[in-house]
Amino acid sequence: MTTLLHVLPVGLSLLNSLDGGHMAEAAHALSTVDGAASADDTVAARLRRASDATTHVLDIAELIGAESLEALAGADAAECSEWTSVRLVASGAAVNSRAYVLIASDTEPGLRAATLVAARYATGSVVRYVADPASGPVVIEPGTVTVYRIPNLDIQRGLPNDLTWRALGAVGHAVATTTGDAIRDRWDVVLHLSGGYKAMVPYLLVMAEGVNSVFRHHSAGLADRQPSLRAVTTHETNKNQLIDVPVRYLDGTLFELAKKLKVHLDGKAWTSDTRRWDLLRGLILDDRHHLTALGTILVNVL
Repeated sequence: MTTLLHVLPVGLSLLNSLDGGHMAEAAHALSTVDGAASADDTVAARLRRASDATTHVLDIAELIGAESLEALAGADAAECSEWTSVRLVASGAAVNSRAYVLIASDTEPGLRAATLVAARYATGSVVRYVADPASGPVVIEPGTVTVYRIPNLDIQRGLPNDLTWRALGAVGHAVATTTGDAIRDRWDVVLHLSGGYKAMVPYLLVMAEGVNSVFRHHSAGLADRQPSLRAVTTHETNKNQLIDVPVRYLDGTLFELAKKLKVHLDGKAWTSDTRRWDLLRGLILDDRHHLTALGTILVNVL
């Protein structure tokens, strides 16, 4: 049994298609007038009300309407970069089941786009909405679609901070633990880099490196059940061509040292000798008390 897990940072390309007049049934789903929505009428508030506080299960049909759900499920994959990339990967994959993880910004357009992108895969699947990924693990299962809201992920306003990086790391942790601990099934993970903020690509790749490191460290001996990770993007001019993006991993001493960096989440100083610390330069600040953004992501994945 093989499950293919698609990890999708979501941008605004679908909203641009909707705003251009396509899929009229879905055009106004979750729409709000900029600056006019009350606190109870934001996309985030509606998602919170439509999802179970314990299980995170989201009633997406009630949220956006049956007609919108049907229109999005049957839409042309070319309507947005996320759907296009999934189609290109899925067309050549022999798998038993699929699952989807969508990484959304906490802006109104970002959450709206992620919800509508998720709707395409909702039919016959359990949809979950996780407002705070860092609050606790959410198991990713075959046949599920999980939308993760990443706080302060607003590149234009320069807001990303430790909350952002911890949440992104928590998403990676959910992917790593779900797929790495599977004992009956094999999981193949694909990170799609065609959608979302392009400025986030380096941070997403660090998340992927953490997941890949866990796979390499914990999955030795699983043989045909060993999970795999692949990062892809569509070609800049030929949207039907996938380009593989290399994903590194830590092993041996580097992996063990990276796990010890968790102490810095509490602002404690690095106590190992300087030569070993130098191996992880770029993950910890020179004050040796705090992690960089990349270090925060990686530690939370591990």
